[in-house]
Amino acid sequence: MATFFTGRITTVRRIEKEAEHREALGTVSAFVDLDPVHRSPDGDRLMVLMQLIE
Repeated sequence: MATFFTGRITTVRRIEKEAEHREALGTVSAFVDLDPVHRSPDGDRLMVLMQLIE
């Protein structure tokens, strides 16, 4: 299994523009394609990203 993201997220900010929303959706899409294992570090990151974008 490939690791999509390593390290710490240091900046969290609100998505305000359509372009930022599209970029965030692209990030989630790439993450989903990696099919991270549920409850793994990458799986948890994916769930948090999806909740933030929602």
